[in-house]
Amino acid sequence: MVVDVDLIRPGDEWRAVLDRESTRSAALLVIIGPAWEHLTNHDSQPRIRDADDVVRYEIATALDKRLLVIPVLWGRTAPPAPETLPPELQRLPGLHATVVDQRLRPRDLEQIAVRLRSAGSADVHEH
Repeated sequence: MVVDVDLIRPGDEWRAVLDRESTRSAALLVIIGPAWEHLTNHDSQPRIRDADDVVRYEIATALDKRLLVIPVLWGRTAPPAPETLPPELQRLPGLHATVVDQRLRPRDLEQIAVRLRSAGSADVHEH
């Protein structure tokens, strides 16, 4: 499993790193917490609407390359509404999500692992 925040080092061209790693991966886990859609950039705009946002780029790349993309709803988080997302991410809410409940985390994570194994995924990007 590859976690993008551990993968991209200071001075790296982050798009090049994510492009390289997406060709080595079969799946992307998109961890969606309660503030996911509401995180803002330095201009107080939603980060996910910023064309230079790493998360937006990573998800869009995975969707474009037809990787297995699994939305993971953390706790009682609702999936994002399509109209709140940029055009290249509007497929994300239509993907069947899995929920990770903090109290039942081991069981929930095992269900994700089973799905990844069935997809033949050796490496997984998580964000």
